[in-house]
Amino acid sequence: APATASPAANEDPGPPVAAQRVEYQSLKSMPKATDTLSALDALLGESEEEKARKAQDAADEAAYEASKTAAAKKKAEIAAAVMASADEKDGGASSAGDDDAADGGVNVSISPNALKALRDAERARATGGEKDKKDADAATDEKDGAVDAREETLSAVVDVLSSSAKKDRDERTKEENEKLDQVLKDLNDLTKMSKEERDSAEVKAKFESLFEILDVDVSPTMSKEDVKRLKDEVFGYNTFYVTGTSELGEELGVSEGVLVKGNLRADRAEVWKTVQENVERVYEGKYTVFMLEEPPADFFGDDDDGGSGAGASMSGSYDASDPTNTRGPRISFLIVPASKAGPNPRTSAFQYVVAIALFGLTAGSALQLGLVAEVSRLPQATMDWLAAGSQGIDTSLAPGELPPGLDGFDSAAYIAGAVPIAGGIYASAAAHEIGHWIAAATKKIKLSIPYPIPNGQLGTFGSITQIKSLPENRTDLYDVSVAGPIGGFTVASALFFYGLALSAGGGDPNELLPIPNELFQGSLMLGAISEAILGGTADQVKGVAVHPLFIAGWCGLVTQALNCLPVGQIDGGRITQTAFGRRALGATSLGVYLGLSLGVIGSSISLPWALFILICQRTPEFAPKDDVTEVSPERQNFALLLIFVSLMILLPGADFSGLASDPLLP
Repeated sequence: APATASPAANEDPGPPVAAQRVEYQSLKSMPKATDTLSALDALLGESEEEKARKAQDAADEAAYEASKTAAAKKKAEIAAAVMASADEKDGGASSAGDDDAADGGVNVSISPNALKALRDAERARATGGEKDKKDADAATDEKDGAVDAREETLSAVVDVLSSSAKKDRDERTKEENEKLDQVLKDLNDLTKMSKEERDSAEVKAKFESLFEILDVDVSPTMSKEDVKRLKDEVFGYNTFYVTGTSELGEELGVSEGVLVKGNLRADRAEVWKTVQENVERVYEGKYTVFMLEEPPADFFGDDDDGGSGAGASMSGSYDASDPTNTRGPRISFLIVPASKAGPNPRTSAFQYVVAIALFGLTAGSALQLGLVAEVSRLPQATMDWLAAGSQGIDTSLAPGELPPGLDGFDSAAYIAGAVPIAGGIYASAAAHEIGHWIAAATKKIKLSIPYPIPNGQLGTFGSITQIKSLPENRTDLYDVSVAGPIGGFTVASALFFYGLALSAGGGDPNELLPIPNELFQGSLMLGAISEAILGGTADQVKGVAVHPLFIAGWCGLVTQALNCLPVGQIDGGRITQTAFGRRALGATSLGVYLGLSLGVIGSSISLPWALFILICQRTPEFAPKDDVTEVSPERQNFALLLIFVSLMILLPGADFSGLASDPLLP
C-alpha cells in the first residue's frame, strides 16, 4: 500500500487560503438570483396582475403629469392676471422660413417686427402714408385701452383677495393678520402707481407673500415621490392591492385628497391597522388616512374603464376577491394632507363672545317661559287688561303708569316662582352637554364650546356643539352623539315624572299652575301618560293644575326629541349616520323635512325647527377615519328605539277636538 501511494500525498498542498479563494470565485461565477428570476419571468410570461399593475403605474404616471400640467397652467393664469399690468416686452421670436435642409438649402428666419415694418413700408408707399397714419393711431388707442384694462384687472384682483382675506381673519394668528394687512396695503399702493413708476418684480414678490399667507396652493395633493412611496411602502400585495388612484376635492367633503382604489388581500381590521401604521411611519404625520366604502363608478364622472383608476373593479358593492363577504363592503382609502383633514380645531375669541351672548339670551328665554306659565297668578284686573290687548282693544298706558292691578303686587315673588321652570329647562340642557363632554373625554375627541339656541316656546332648542377633531371610527362618533340625548332625556324624564307625581296630589296645591286640557293632545306619548294619571283631576273650565317641574320636564323632553330626529348634523343625524350610514341619513332627512313642512312632526314648532336645521345644521357630520366598520347591533337597536321614542313625543295625539293654538306647550 505504501508503494502505490500517490506522489501528490507528499507534496505541499499549499496554503488553505488558496482553496478558499477558489471556493469564493466559484460562488461569484454562479448566476445571480435576479438574473435567474428574470429568465424565469421571460419563460413563463407576466401574470395578469403584474400586467395590470404595470398598466396602472403608467396610467398613474400620466395622471400625475396631467395634474401637474393643470396646476402649472392654473398658477400661470393667476400670475398672468396679477402681472397683466407689467411692461410689455417685444417677442423677439423668430419665424422660421421654408425648411430646405432636405435639399441642402439654407434656413432663413426673420423677426416678426422686421416683417411688420416691411409690410408697413410697402403700404405707406402705395397709399401715400395716410392709411398707415390712421392704422397707427388706431393701434395706439387699442394699446392704451388694453393697458387701462390691465390696470383695472390688477386693481380688481387685489380687491377680491382683500375681501377674501377679511372673511378668514379669525382663522389666523394676530401676527399673520398684521403681516397680511401690510402686504395688502403695499399692493393697494402699487395699484395706484402708473406703469412706469411700478416695479413689476416688487408686485410679483408682494403677491407671492400674499399667496403664502393665504395658503394658496394649486400643486397636486401628493407629490410624485409620495405617490410612489404610497404604493411601495404603505400598501402591498398581501394587504391591499392598489388598482388605481384619483385626485379629488369637494366630492367627499374634503378640500383635497387622493383616493386609492384596490382589492383587499387580508382581514379588513388588520389591513386598516397596518395602513395607519405605515402612513405614520412613512410620512411622519404629513398625511391622514381615511377608510371608506368605495364610491360608485360614476361618482367622479369616469368612463367605463374607470378613468385614472383603470383596472379597478367598480362593478359591485363588495370585494370581488371576497365573494362570501367575510371582509365587508368594498373599500377605498382616502389620503388627505393632515393640515386639511377634518374640522378646524381652533375656537376664535369672537366665537367665545357669541357663546356668552347666547347663554344670556337662552337664560332670558327660559325665564320668560316660566313667567308666561305663571300668568294665572297675576291679579284679575291685570288678566282682563292683557285679554283686552289680545283682542285689539287699546290698552296703552301713560308714561310711568303701571298696568291695572299691579299696584302693590309682589313682583319679586312672581319672578321667583318662574325659577323652577327656567332652572329645570336649563338642567336638562346642561345634562345633555355634560353627556357629550364625558363621552368625548373617554374617546379622546375634542368638542367646541356649546352655543345655546334660545326659543320662547320651549325655553331653548338645545345647543350647537361642534366636533373639533376626527373620531377614529363610527362607534366613537356614535357614543359621543348619543351620550347627550341620554343625559338630557334622563334629567327631563325625572323632572316630568316627579312633577307629574306632585301634580297628582303629592305636593303643595298653592304651587300648582292651571294649564289647558288641550296640552294632552300635543304629544302622543306625553299626553297619554299625563291623561292616564291626571285625567280625573281635569276641570273643563279651569283646565288641569300641574306642578312647574311638570312643565319644565315636558318642555325638556320635547327639546330632546327634536334633537334626536334623524336629519342633518344634529344628534339624531349623527346617530343615524354612524349607525346606518350616510345613505340612510339622506333618506330619513327627506322624511323629516317633509314631516316638519306639513306640521305633522312638532306641531307649531315644526317651522322654526326646520329653518334652524336648514340654516345651521343641514350638512352631515365629518366622516370618522374608519367610516366602514359598523357599530354593534346593540347600538343600532338603541338608535332605532331613540328615534321611535322621539317621534312618539313629537307626533300629536289622536283627539284634535278643541285644539289650542300651541298644543305642544303649556
